[in-house]
Amino acid sequence: MAKLLVTGFGVHEFMPNNPSQQVAERLDGEVIAGTTVVSAIIPVTFARAVGLVAEALRTHEPVAVILMGVYDGRAMLTLERVAQNYADGTRYGLADIDGFSPQ
Repeated sequence: MAKLLVTGFGVHEFMPNNPSQQVAERLDGEVIAGTTVVSAIIPVTFARAVGLVAEALRTHEPVAVILMGVYDGRAMLTLERVAQNYADGTRYGLADIDGFSPQ
């Protein structure tokens, strides 16, 4: 059966209840239009996140992928037209779960 990979980010200091994690966990195992949803929770870590997503892609070989994140300043679901994020944790006083704050 075909698989859809849905990822969410895990909890961290500024997001103790991460909605992207909750949605991914809730959808895990659901079958939608003959496609099984498999989820992966990605820790909030600059150094390891990309490798963990790549590992989930190799493991599940999905036909499609939905990568979810969260921005605390938005009140509704939004889609990114351009996924362009700058790794600038120091500007906002943020660090990942490994304590890394890139600039």
